[in-house]
Amino acid sequence: MVNVQKVELKRDRLTNEEQNIILQSSYREIIGCKRTVIHGDGYVAKYPTRAELMDAQIEQARGTAAEQERNKYLEVEVQRLREELAGQTAETDRKVDEATWKIQEEESMKREELRKQLKKEMAAWFAKRGEATDLQVTNMQGDKFRVIL
Repeated sequence: MVNVQKVELKRDRLTNEEQNIILQSSYREIIGCKRTVIHGDGYVAKYPTRAELMDAQIEQARGTAAEQERNKYLEVEVQRLREELAGQTAETDRKVDEATWKIQEEESMKREELRKQLKKEMAAWFAKRGEATDLQVTNMQGDKFRVIL
């Protein structure tokens, strides 16, 4: 518990690096310059060397390369998901078309059964009246039918 309080007390202060960052950003903001020259420490100021600048550029390039690699991976993943979605959509459409065709086929068969049944009933009705020998029922389509005498 004592260690935690010491760490909290130490953290209440800003580190020298944090103080320097705040000083540099405030100086740039007040002066309005875009220079990267360090100000505030006078002759003790440490300017970045060429090696340090080069290292910073290499690190930035590595970060950019890693980001580009990640973007490529994500683009491939998005393309794969789009293709998968298109496949699922096509499969769903195929199933819907198949179900529609099946329903239409069943309705067609039911209509045909109904026509045959109506034809039989009409033939029975005419036979009952005694006119079946002279009468033929043909071409039944939906609600319309033609009687040939």
